Amino acid sequence: MYVVDLISSAGSNAVSKIIDTHRHPRFTIRCRRLNTVRISFFISYTAHDVHWAEWIAWNLEQSGFQCVIQAWDFKAGKNFVQEMQKALSSAERVLAVVSPHYMESRYARDEWAAAYAKGNLVPVVVSPVALDGLDSAIVYIDLSKFQEEEAALQALLTGLALTRRKPPGPPSFPGLDRPPFPTLSPVTVSTSTERTSRSKWIALGGAVAVLTWLVSISFYVLGWPLRLKDVVAVAVVCLLGLCLVVLGVRQGISISTAWKGKTRL
Repeated sequence: MYVVDLISSAGSNAVSKIIDTHRHPRFTIRCRRLNTVRISFFISYTAHDVHWAEWIAWNLEQSGFQCVIQAWDFKAGKNFVQEMQKALSSAERVLAVVSPHYMESRYARDEWAAAYAKGNLVPVVVSPVALDGLDSAIVYIDLSKFQEEEAALQALLTGLALTRRKPPGPPSFPGLDRPPFPTLSPVTVSTSTERTSRSKWIALGGAVAVLTWLVSISFYVLGWPLRLKDVVAVAVVCLLGLCLVVLGVRQGISISTAWKGKTRL
């Protein structure tokens, strides 16, 4: 696109038009290229968040975007409202630096409403704020949760990208993260070992009890005198044997109950 000064051969009636050709049969043409810088973002913010606004604008321009921001582009002597209207109309997207102060500002809310109606509003939350009503339906970029600049910048550029955020590699299969299906093999091995231990206790207790009774009967048959301490010793040994037998039986019952419960699972 060019702005061309069309000057007639008589040198009068000079006019300016925008044409797409370099030649005209009746006019001498002097061409100069229009300044067609495309504005990517208009940064909408309040004075309280000016540091956030400048940080965002600077990093976006470093990344190749063209921004309009009041702190840099609204010169003295210009009409503020006209400059605001010009920026809102010419920018491809309106980036709102959202904070509680922004949501309470009259001018900021007007800019928000204009961009919302146009459909090019991009909220960037820099401080925790509650968005309700129609505002809550807009997808926003949240920078308030970041403590490191690099992570915040990456989140900003990723959120502003117009391309899909498809990962470069295939995602891992979700089924691999599931816990393994439970099996009964460990229970079987453990129960077999415990059953062997139970049998040993019962055999030991029974042997002690039987041996003690045999000794007592032998004394009685042979007619050997039994003193009081001998009777007490026999009774204690017999009681010990019976205790071993009972311990083995109880252990067997508990093992059987645990095995049935694990089998139901």
